Amino acid sequence: MAELAYANDSGMSPAPTAKRAVVSGSERDEDGFTFYRPQLTMMVMTYNTSTDEWGAVIQWEIELEEI
Repeated sequence: MAELAYANDSGMSPAPTAKRAVVSGSERDEDGFTFYRPQLTMMVMTYNTSTDEWGAVIQWEIELEEI
C-alpha cells in the first residue's frame, strides 16, 4: 500500500492539506504528519496477458498513466 504525507503543523497559514484527492477513510495522523492514500485517475496505455493452460497459470501486465 502506498501513502502520501504532509506535515500537519497547525501554526502554518494557510493550513497544509493533501495535494491529491484522498481515499475516504484513509487519513491518519502520526508524529506530526498526516498520511493518506491518494485517489488516482488513470488511463490504460498497454496490457499483455499470457496463458499456460497445462500449468493453469495466467500472467498479466498493465501499464497505466495518470491523467
